[in-house]
Amino acid sequence: MFFKNYIPIIFLWLAITAGVAAYEFDHAERVFAMENEEETANISAFLIPEDKKEITQDQASLSNLLIPDEKIVSETISEEKNLPQVLIYHTHTTEAFRMTAESEYQETSEWRTNDENFSVVALGKLLTEEMEKYGFAVTHDRTDHEPPKLSSSYERSLLTMEKRSEENPALSLFIDLHRDAANIETAQDDFVVIDGKECARIMFVVGKGEKYEDKPDFAKNYALAQAICEELEKICPGFTRPIREKTGRYNQHAGEICLLVEVGHNANTLQQAKNAIPYLAEAIKKVFDGENSLFG
Repeated sequence: MFFKNYIPIIFLWLAITAGVAAYEFDHAERVFAMENEEETANISAFLIPEDKKEITQDQASLSNLLIPDEKIVSETISEEKNLPQVLIYHTHTTEAFRMTAESEYQETSEWRTNDENFSVVALGKLLTEEMEKYGFAVTHDRTDHEPPKLSSSYERSLLTMEKRSEENPALSLFIDLHRDAANIETAQDDFVVIDGKECARIMFVVGKGEKYEDKPDFAKNYALAQAICEELEKICPGFTRPIREKTGRYNQHAGEICLLVEVGHNANTLQQAKNAIPYLAEAIKKVFDGENSLFG
């Protein structure tokens, strides 16, 4: 009788207790879900930002690190190392070398070919690759400037320099890559041997622009050529031929710093010329990256 009087009270207490427990569990679950949702949203915003979402500087830096743009990375390295951005081009685009069994090509005229695999264009491609290894940002222009007349090639290569400079105003080092002409009968032994490899010798041409009102910066261009020669001579005495000073300007007025470099000549083989290229890139890097560099 006594117990029956308390049954309603017991059931009421059990109901209240169960309700409180259910509320606390539901509340805890919702709090956890909200916290988890906020954390997930933060992670999502950090890793996959929406187009219109504001991105913090740290997020942008990490994004660039994880998904780099090759061109941006190349230019950034060049800027961080205080290296110039470079244009490599060829005024005499079809200049080629003495043929061997390994390097036969179809001549367009004597010692010339339109096949880029055997002309100075192949050297430009290799120099681009070697300089990029050192952190230079390099553009290699393969335009054939010779047609319609070889004698007016410099007029057309000037247009290329101007066009490329307009596209990228940061360009400051212009390299016109050639091969020289020599007596095929007497100059076939004109090379040096470095690490067991025959390497074509290198020469620079620096223009004064004596007949022009708009003259090159002869002193600066000559100083750069001389500095590179000194580095090449450290690698191997006799690697360079004397710098050739000319009264013309060879478009060297059109850029901040300009080099006309002759890698070997027509009596050299393509392989001898190619073997010289990594050392040329190394010398250029040392000149611009030196502690006392006038150009870095």
